[in-house]
Amino acid sequence: MENIITNLNESVSAPDSYADRLLCIALNIGEGMLRSGGEISRVENTVERICLAYGAEFIEVFSITSVIIAAVRMKNGEYSSQVRRVKATSNDLLRLELYNGISRKICNETPPLSSVKELIEEAKRKRLYPSWVRLIAAAFTAGLFTVSFGGNLIDGAVASFIGAIIFNIDRNLGLNFNKMAKIAFNSFIGGFLACFSVFIGIGHNAAAIIIGTVILLIPGLMFGTALRNLLCGDLLSGSLEIVRACLTALMIALGYLSSTLIFKGAYTPLENQTHELIRFLLVALGVIGFAIIFNIKPSRLFYVSVGGVGTYTIFSLLLSSMLPLFACALVASAFSALYSELCARILRAPSIVFLLPCTIPIVPGRSLYSAMSNLLSGNNSLSLEFLYNAASVGVGIACGIIFVSILFSIASSARAYFFNSLKK
Repeated sequence: MENIITNLNESVSAPDSYADRLLCIALNIGEGMLRSGGEISRVENTVERICLAYGAEFIEVFSITSVIIAAVRMKNGEYSSQVRRVKATSNDLLRLELYNGISRKICNETPPLSSVKELIEEAKRKRLYPSWVRLIAAAFTAGLFTVSFGGNLIDGAVASFIGAIIFNIDRNLGLNFNKMAKIAFNSFIGGFLACFSVFIGIGHNAAAIIIGTVILLIPGLMFGTALRNLLCGDLLSGSLEIVRACLTALMIALGYLSSTLIFKGAYTPLENQTHELIRFLLVALGVIGFAIIFNIKPSRLFYVSVGGVGTYTIFSLLLSSMLPLFACALVASAFSALYSELCARILRAPSIVFLLPCTIPIVPGRSLYSAMSNLLSGNNSLSLEFLYNAASVGVGIACGIIFVSILFSIASSARAYFFNSLKK
């Protein structure tokens, strides 16, 4: 209460009203979370809770992936309405966790707004991994997944080289470059270099190289998150994210397809001869590579690798039992979501910090590649079958995440109801 009074006193000499300053800071945090890959519901809840913590009487927040609109009214009648346009987002999970920590601190302690502003600036400046470390992680990850899909060590080295190029292009083209055009360009470069390496006799399995690099671009979890938002009531944001995921997949397919048309003779069918135990090890290392790309704290790397291997193991076992792809993806993603929720509560971090890398091993990159390969070969029926498989996995991932999310929501509501009953 004393901190709230202090904050009100701060506003006496300020040119803007206290409501303006409060909502501005709340939106700074919400915008930072949205830019860093935070879920729509998390962004809205965070802005709302921050304003309520500082004595707001009324707060309304609406967000989609590109804009946040909020209005707040204080008990003394002060009113503010602000809009934030978010032009670019990325998976920077360290910064997301930092903003989430600031939100928790605000709700627990309500520090003066001036000190909150300093915390936000500190979060913006925070750097966990240098650019060269993330570059190596991208190259390393592409090579690992190439070997896991049947490529040899030379194919892995080629994929690592291509992965480093794709990562550099993504970083250096800038925010003003059309995002879909960037994805198509990255896909074209990846496919062109993969086929060219086989054409000149360096690479052996173009298919494995392409899949290793396409993993860096595939929007499988984006599609699952979009469906989760859609089915949980965020109709507008869910619909927009589904459109974006589908357009991203289309740009990836067009980019690789156009590049492989140039080297059609080097476009080999997919081989998969990697031993299963070796593949599990490669998946664990690949998940760690993605975690570094996503800027996850080193203290979380062990947990995400365990979750990633567990998710992949369940998916592989169910697939070998001849279960439908949808069922395999649903059960595996449900495990991933449950594991992520438990880790989030134990380690006090957003669940997406664990969910995003843990679900990577089952995203439908191989199905998308096979659909593209058969389309290039003129096998339209097989191409449609693999597209259906990719969609089945995507929907299965979404349904598994939604199922666990609903369970935790029910448990949280029941817990709140129980404690409120005790207070009465």
